[in-house]
Order: sequence, then structure tokens, then C-alpha cells
Amino acid sequence: WFLKVFRPSSRIGGVERVGIGLVIINTIIIGFSTDLAKQWPGWDWISAVFALLFFVELLVRISVIGVRPFYSGQNLLWGVFETVLVLLAMLDIFVLVVAANADIDKDNLKLLRVVRLLRLSRVARIAKTGIFQELTYMIRGIMAGASTMIWALVLLLLCCYVGAVALTQTIGRETDPEFKPYADMHFANVTDSMFTLFRCIHGDCAGFDGRPLSSALMNKYGHSVKIVYGLTVMILSFGLFNIMV
Repeated sequence: WFLKVFRPSSRIGGVERVGIGLVIINTIIIGFSTDLAKQWPGWDWISAVFALLFFVELLVRISVIGVRPFYSGQNLLWGVFETVLVLLAMLDIFVLVVAANADIDKDNLKLLRVVRLLRLSRVARIAKTGIFQELTYMIRGIMAGASTMIWALVLLLLCCYVGAVALTQTIGRETDPEFKPYADMHFANVTDSMFTLFRCIHGDCAGFDGRPLSSALMNKYGHSVKIVYGLTVMILSFGLFNIMV
């Protein structure tokens, strides 16, 4: 399927194929520059070269398609999106030049880091071409079920909030010297209790010392904790999450 990009019969024009190739190569290089030889000045030169290539590629596409078709109709959002990315890339070069002349450490420039993170959004351009058609269908499915997922998350948040209030008013007020460290660390307030309950629902129910909170609670409050904990996990994990998926 990947070779569809390079087939002459593909719906993507020659300029578009070159642009997609640049996007893929640039994305790979961004990953390498993040981990390998971070202080190597050559990464800045490579970024500048790609910025110029994307600028030239944008001008060529506009000249081939036309200014009005490129920024109108269904192409409007994509045209503005790609133009903004190219302008940000040129801004990246400008900031690098100014930082070099002013002897400023570019790693401390927050604007530069934000601009470079936005470069990764170019990957979205691939979805427009139809190469990843199945991925596009998945994204559309997520968007179609977004309302159901949002309401399921609201219900999960509400359940966690009610449970957190109960846990804070009971376990969080515990004065037993042996159990008080757990109460202070995990159930001292509603937000801590919500986070602890959310972790336990997803299986990460370990205390600050690595000991399972369920075991600590059973030693303190008896086997009734098993019933409450089991029902909570079954209702939320197997019930609510199945609705979401």
C-alpha cells in the first residue's frame, strides 16, 4: 500500500508525492535529532534546508493549482494549515539566525521549541492523500462516537468523584498510626482520592511503599473491602469501559 505514493496512476500529483516524501523524511529526522547528538549544530542546518524545501514546494503547488483553488472550498483549511506551517518553519530559521548573532542559547527559547513541536503536525497531511485510508476511517469512527465517549467519561468522572468524597471522609480521616501514612498519601483530599481510585480501577493500585493498597485496606477494614473493590472494578472496567469501546 505504501507504494501507492510512487505509482504514476496515483491520484496524487508529482509535486504532492515529493511533498509527502519530504514530510516522511522530515518526521524521521526530527525523531533522530531528539535523541541522537542533541547538541550537533548540523540539525539546525538540516531544519533550515527542509524549511526552504517546504517553502519552495508550497509555491510550486500554488502555481500549479492556482491561488484561488488552493485557498477555497474544501482546500481552504488545508491550504491555510500548510501555509501556517511553512511560515512557522521560516520563523524558525529567523529565530535561529537572530539567536546566533545575539549569542543566545537557542535551547532556552520557548517559542522555538513550540514551533519545532508544531512541525510534527505535518504528518496530518498524509491522511489527506488517501494513502492511509483505513486510518482515516478509524479517525472518522472516533469522531462519530465522540459524544458517547465524552458522556461515558463524564459518568466515569462522576463515579470517581462520589467515591473519592466517601474515601476522603472515611479512610482519609484515619488516625491509626500504622495506616495513617497511606491515608495521608493517598486519601488526604478529594483530588488525591480520585487519582487513587482511578489508578486502582486500571490495575495500578500500589501504595507509596509498593504494597498493594487493596491488601492494606483489607488488613485494616476486613474482607468487606474485597466485595466493594471487586464490584467497583467490575462495574467501571467491564461495564462502563465496554460502553466506551
